[in-house]
Amino acid sequence: MKIDYNLLFLFISNIIALFLAIWKLSQWEERLQHQINQNKKDINQGLEALRHEMRERDHYISIQLNTLVNYIEKTTDYHPPSMNDFDVK
Repeated sequence: MKIDYNLLFLFISNIIALFLAIWKLSQWEERLQHQINQNKKDINQGLEALRHEMRERDHYISIQLNTLVNYIEKTTDYHPPSMNDFDVK
């Protein structure tokens, strides 16, 4: 039986190339997954900072509204409705 060494070499080199391609793809996938996780972390930090700013803004707005209502109550005869005003009799 005669062995064709060129064909054998071609077959072995194709197998090696296939393994190298699989290895490169796995490395690329790992880097991509790391970048995705980093992006998710950055997005979550940005959202948390935004939520914190919104809570602070809402707190300041509520202080301003309460101050305004207190001023109106002291300077006029306005009295805002309470929950007792809505009782059904």
